[in-house]
Amino acid sequence: MKKILKSKRLWCMLSAPFSLILLIIADNNSTFVDVYRDYLIIPQIARIYSLITGIFPFSVAEILIWFVGAGSIVIIIYFIISIIKKKEKKKFLFNTLFNILTVGAVLFSIFILFCGIYYNRRGISEYIGYEEVEEISAEELYEVCVELANQVNELSYANEDMDFSKIAEETRRAYDNLGKKYSVFSDVYGKPKGVIFSEVMSYTGIAGVFSPFTMEANVNTAQTSYNIPFDACHEMAHMYGFMREDEANFIAYLACMESDNDYFKYSGAMLAFILCHNELFEVDLDLWEKADELISYSVNEDLIENSEYWDSLEETEFGETISDISENINDTYLKANGQEEGVVSYTRMVKLMVAKYRYEKNQKSALQ
Repeated sequence: MKKILKSKRLWCMLSAPFSLILLIIADNNSTFVDVYRDYLIIPQIARIYSLITGIFPFSVAEILIWFVGAGSIVIIIYFIISIIKKKEKKKFLFNTLFNILTVGAVLFSIFILFCGIYYNRRGISEYIGYEEVEEISAEELYEVCVELANQVNELSYANEDMDFSKIAEETRRAYDNLGKKYSVFSDVYGKPKGVIFSEVMSYTGIAGVFSPFTMEANVNTAQTSYNIPFDACHEMAHMYGFMREDEANFIAYLACMESDNDYFKYSGAMLAFILCHNELFEVDLDLWEKADELISYSVNEDLIENSEYWDSLEETEFGETISDISENINDTYLKANGQEEGVVSYTRMVKLMVAKYRYEKNQKSALQ
């Protein structure tokens, strides 16, 4: 029995170098990543795993975090007692270290195989037929803001406090619709999950998080209502293998706009407007003010409510400290996975929004 256990642990340890080799091959090799996702069995295992964890109405990842936290305390106490009582201390320490390394190797492999490898994937624009945008004029960005401002003004009536179970169902339907338009989204994954301790999550400044270890899209449900559908769709984008935050934002916008629910459309248009409007502020203050004046009273009230919510959390010393720590960790994580701009990479969605705007403008011109 001991030999079998040692053999299993050895295979688990070997999973880490195997995953690392795949990651090295995938580095700057988007063709390999496409082959990996389309033809190898590992991504299909991840998808099935997602459907299994998706059966549960709660976040499996969140429950595991609490169990791991409590379990770690028990294990540390057990370790201290054992090290005092054990006669063969060196052997016990070696076995403990080997077990820790085995668990670490498995977690590392899951992260790489279900998530990390996709940071080398082709950009979303290549899958949906948009040309890459390098240069954007302030006037063109303003035109995009005007279009989005008109959308949010028309849809502002739809903002509501929808039960998250319904949001999860509608997110799934939105991606079903998106999959009919773009085949890259045709697979079916588990629904997004609302986080039970969302208030705690808010103190970190995090709106959602994708867990590759449970293949779940976890969403902060304590934030202001118009954010939630967009963030649910954003985290779902990671399930489809689009790990870069800027692309996940753009995909979330596309999914929201493909929804049959106006609340979702409002959420998508609102977040897209905010990101583009913020970018316009950096390049042309006069045009930013013109775009700002287009926003209706009800939309402005929603924006104020959102600002007040996040500001109220950061006003406390605890909230500010946790938010800073969280942002630094998130920034380091993004840069470690090839997103050199770190947290700022979220605003790169603007290029994709302009690419979409140009594509649709050219389509209209061709029909005239």
